[in-house]
Amino acid sequence: MKKDKFLTELLKRAEEQQIVMYDVPFPRLFLFVSKKLGEYPWKFFLPFSVGLAIILHVFVGKSFDERILWLFGGL
Repeated sequence: MKKDKFLTELLKRAEEQQIVMYDVPFPRLFLFVSKKLGEYPWKFFLPFSVGLAIILHVFVGKSFDERILWLFGGL
């Protein structure tokens, strides 16, 4: 394949992909998920899980610890 033909085909596919990306519902959310969570998901999920565990521990109390231990084969 010649270089010119390859570059035109590559540009054509890039334009098609961009059109598809903007036709997705909630394009800003899709861009966030694909760019941020695709590269380093632990930067989001680790703080989220720690925060969720603290919130559940505060609102549910001691039974939250017992439920987690039961879930993972506890006590």
